Amino acid sequence: GMRPSRLLKQIARETAAVIHYQRQQFTFKPISALLKKTALISYHYDDARQQNQILSFKKTNADPLIQSFTQRQFTGWHLAQGILNSSNANTTDSSTVPRELAGFKSPITLANLNTLLTPTLEFTCLGNGALQAGITLQLAFNRNHTELPIDESLPDKVIIQSVAHRYSAQKYQCRVKTCLPLNNEQYH
Repeated sequence: GMRPSRLLKQIARETAAVIHYQRQQFTFKPISALLKKTALISYHYDDARQQNQILSFKKTNADPLIQSFTQRQFTGWHLAQGILNSSNANTTDSSTVPRELAGFKSPITLANLNTLLTPTLEFTCLGNGALQAGITLQLAFNRNHTELPIDESLPDKVIIQSVAHRYSAQKYQCRVKTCLPLNNEQYH
């Protein structure tokens, strides 16, 4: 009796996966596998020597307050085993976050509930038909500074959340929205 879109979203959250529908096909990809993959496409900002250029970008949702509202220590109940806690690397320290009762009996599913994707960057680039949702990109943000040539405050590896292909001013361009797991400190 559940809407299909809500069911698919719930399946993706319980398995810590990204789900996309394109060209009449559903695709599920585990978030952890996407971040371990070597990015096949790289984009550069402010480096004219490179092929794939970022024309403009903006940082989205950089508020640390989001993490305080979304991170929970999920707990489940099993009739034979009693209280179940998530025992995974995705779990945050139970002393610093509130507990929340979830209707799951698997510690793996309980740990996956904390793997949330949050928007990271939004950028515009020249058109590239290879860009599609669910692939990993390598990014480099160059600066005109001799001592610090790369801006390391921005992530160097992201997952494409959505891509809009369009024609603007007689040029084929892409507007790309990227995301990263909320609790993945390695890429923030």
